[in-house]
Amino acid sequence: MDSNFAQPVLPTVLVVLGNYRQSDFIADALHSIKNQSYPHFKCVVVDDNSADGSAETIVQLLEALDDERFSFTQTSENSGQMAAMLHGLAQTDDGDFVAFMDADDFWREDYLLCHVAMHLNIVQPVAVTSSNMFITDGNKQVQGACRSARNVRRIAARTLDVAVLFNRGSLLERFDYPFDLDGQLIVDVEPGWIWSATSGMVFRRAAVEACVPDHPENIPICADAFLVQAAHMLGGTLWIQQPLGYYRVHGDNGFSKGRLTGLSGLSGNTRPDVQMAIEAELAAWVDRARAVLDNKHRYREILRRRKVVALRAREPQWLYRPVASVFKRYLGVRDWLKRKRY
Repeated sequence: MDSNFAQPVLPTVLVVLGNYRQSDFIADALHSIKNQSYPHFKCVVVDDNSADGSAETIVQLLEALDDERFSFTQTSENSGQMAAMLHGLAQTDDGDFVAFMDADDFWREDYLLCHVAMHLNIVQPVAVTSSNMFITDGNKQVQGACRSARNVRRIAARTLDVAVLFNRGSLLERFDYPFDLDGQLIVDVEPGWIWSATSGMVFRRAAVEACVPDHPENIPICADAFLVQAAHMLGGTLWIQQPLGYYRVHGDNGFSKGRLTGLSGLSGNTRPDVQMAIEAELAAWVDRARAVLDNKHRYREILRRRKVVALRAREPQWLYRPVASVFKRYLGVRDWLKRKRY
């Protein structure tokens, strides 16, 4: 056997850990990254010019970790989530895949391994993978799960046979991989949220670099809403049913006042100005990327999506929502009566 023959190398994942005033929680995030069973990663910690002493806390934590895979950078001014994420991405060329993580969340030990395995599937490459997340409170007590892909049932999705990824000779066979993982390929461009939160997504780096908005400063929060929709339009999504991370609900994040009722999951609303900025940036990006999207036969789907969104925007919400609510209640009572046995 030729000893000089080069063996295949597993891809590196760049983890961009974004922090803004989360000094109370970032230790959990760092340790969950450090403890990943998939060792081929580099982590850039980005502090968005916090005023709560986060920078000093992060430096101390990284010194204690003593791991050359971790580095730290700080923005010169508070620029918002999207700009901070792109700032971290620009710190290194390493990483074929990019995982963005919020400092108040944390991962299971097999998070990166599962996402990389899904990206390396032999059925269809995708631009982004998204996994379910457990919901915890400020003390890490589990409250439920997001169930963010509830819309998957009404769109075209193909179940992925994960077992074929780990047959004899697989690049990942040396890792202790959970074979009960379920994956669904989603390639349609449809309105509606089918993903989890920022900390539940892993992107192909090339997709992220192709989806940079014109004005990142206009998206100070909910940056994942722009990136994941643009990446999905570009290359599709692979949804992972199992929860691989933990989304922390506490007083400082945008969804802390959302409805949380066990497995019903989490709900909240993006600020209207941010939502408008996201839609504007998505529209501008689609126009810029039209040639690529046409080549991938996705531009017609996007035009259809735009029409659906435009029609919904024209609906008389003051009338539609109460009528829809009453109708849903009627259907619920009707179905209950059908099941009732006397």
